[in-house]
Amino acid sequence: MATPFEFGRMACLSGLSQSANPHVTGHTKLGAPKLSEDGVEWASGWASVPRAVSKADEAAARRYDLSPYRRKSNRYYR
Repeated sequence: MATPFEFGRMACLSGLSQSANPHVTGHTKLGAPKLSEDGVEWASGWASVPRAVSKADEAAARRYDLSPYRRKSNRYYR
């Protein structure tokens, strides 16, 4: 059985309604969840715990990783 925190994280990841996750206070224009102060602390704690990941999950995460395409400098916009 998942703890309330894990359920909240799963709700956040699976795109359930805002009411399902007490840490989500709203959403940005692009759909990313806005977290409360407790939610930010909780999310950083969640990310810092190592977990076993399947090869399929790893491949899916690599597929949606945009970090190689990020701009190295913001001078273009100055």
